[in-house]
Amino acid sequence: MDEAGDAINFSKEWLTMREHAIKKVLNVKKLIPISIIFISKEKMRALHGSYYGAAKVTDVLSFFYEKEVGIEHEYGEIFLCTSFVYQQAKRYSVLFEEELTRLLIHGTLHIYGYDHTKLSERKKMNTVAQLIVQQIKKHD
Repeated sequence: MDEAGDAINFSKEWLTMREHAIKKVLNVKKLIPISIIFISKEKMRALHGSYYGAAKVTDVLSFFYEKEVGIEHEYGEIFLCTSFVYQQAKRYSVLFEEELTRLLIHGTLHIYGYDHTKLSERKKMNTVAQLIVQQIKKHD
């Protein structure tokens, strides 16, 4: 749902294009299955609080689940705070879809082990994210 409560629709082609770009840059044949979940500020605050101890709203949270007893295969989840995505798109003067793409890439990179707590990690993660964006732009 978007800020107004309307459904967020993106085509399978839109999502597939981003998937192909991510696979190409990460040099993987198949992506880990990832669920994309759109949530409200309240749910994001609660989720952030329960996992990180600080009940605050953020744009995206990602979780990676390894294959183990009771889990058939590894997978990931990306939680996006819809209203936050809209606010950031407005702040950065970009379309909602562009900000959504940036955050999906960001969340996916976290699932694949990228982080940004250290400056060197942040630079590496940003470089990879930019390469993915460039791949997408080639085919948009």
